[in-house]
Amino acid sequence: MPGATSVILPTIVLSNRRNLPVWMILGKKFKPWNVKDVFRIARMFREQDGHYFTNVFGFEIELLERWAMMLGAELPVWNWAYLPPPSCRNGVILDVGAGCGESAAFYIHQGAQKVIAIEPDMQAFELLVKNVRKNNLNVECINDELKVEHLYKVHDFAKIDAEGGESKLAEFGGELKDCVVEVHSNEIYNELARKFRLSEICYIDSERRGLYYVRGYQTPT
Repeated sequence: MPGATSVILPTIVLSNRRNLPVWMILGKKFKPWNVKDVFRIARMFREQDGHYFTNVFGFEIELLERWAMMLGAELPVWNWAYLPPPSCRNGVILDVGAGCGESAAFYIHQGAQKVIAIEPDMQAFELLVKNVRKNNLNVECINDELKVEHLYKVHDFAKIDAEGGESKLAEFGGELKDCVVEVHSNEIYNELARKFRLSEICYIDSERRGLYYVRGYQTPT
């Protein structure tokens, strides 16, 4: 029998570097002044048998802890970091690093006609399929790492947020659609910018510690 659901409560732990008190929720540490974000995340989720449940984008989504943490921490920036201009209405979205289906639900909520969701982690993929079926979403689910051939699938916009995904993009020889790409180093960004004329950097981390997103809207030559 499944266990009862429970609320998510933040705890106070010590920071790694200075041994100062910080907030901890869903395995992520937050500085003391981020208390609003901590309790916003706490209100988003309930836990049952190691899985996390939330009502978001008008859908009931079940997640593993890692993806619940990322959704809770990054959701406030999705509207400007993840959406194509002017919108994704009636478009096909290539969602690389789809997790448990949370970003696919986001794009469907924003009006996408279809999402092609690519996720290599088997446990996350199983929940992706479950969430797609439960919410009747028009999502094609692919359990795989990003491969160059996936970039040739017909789509209008790509969200590439997966470890190593940017390296596959560098190998791509076709026409790059509008996209947003998670990039892990200045070297990779410079390579992609030269190859595809990427036009805008969007920092996810307010302290700009190396992880940022690149909007891949090609600039005129």
